Amino acid sequence: MRGKKLAIVLILTLVSFFPMYGKNKPLAITMSLILPGSGNLYMGDRESAIYHFGAEALIVSGILLTNNYHNSYIDNALKYANMHSGAAYRNDNDYLTGLEWYMNNNDYNERIREDARSMYPDNLEQQKTYIAEHSIPDSLGWSWQSTDNMDTFAKLMENSRKIKIATYAIAAGFVINRIVSAFITMPEDQSVRVRVTNNVTGIKGEIIYTFK
Repeated sequence: MRGKKLAIVLILTLVSFFPMYGKNKPLAITMSLILPGSGNLYMGDRESAIYHFGAEALIVSGILLTNNYHNSYIDNALKYANMHSGAAYRNDNDYLTGLEWYMNNNDYNERIREDARSMYPDNLEQQKTYIAEHSIPDSLGWSWQSTDNMDTFAKLMENSRKIKIATYAIAAGFVINRIVSAFITMPEDQSVRVRVTNNVTGIKGEIIYTFK
């Protein structure tokens, strides 16, 4: 976090300092890739800069919000599991998977032993290592009161995964915002050429975009 703050301070310093010596578009593009909007501001395009700064703020807010919802679903799921199965309050993947798919930790541990024998049929030591790493001890065990309780827990976990996917989708905005911001600061009067060929008809074409 401290490194990110220092980078932002450095960028804003460049924005205020470099205009005294003329506009440097490669620098503007680099700035846009680091902090969308900073390169636009440096180039004097304040309107675009505001849009990109705003988009970045919305993306960060969206990620924080959805991540908070995700953690809340996990927290509620574990509280529910503790109430209806006696499960411990643990959120590692093995434990959550066991709670979601097995009525009790003994059933889960039996599956782990089967997996170990299947994965390492000729290596007893590897089997033991795998079992030790993935099995759940009785001290952390659970036993669901009913399949309905286990299904309710599974639904809570499914909702948490959907929210996590939403978080990843919002995070993609980080990349998009940087690409668009850098695109706007590209050098003037330079073109991007895209050649298109239809392999069936043999027809060729070219798309040209000139930065203004």
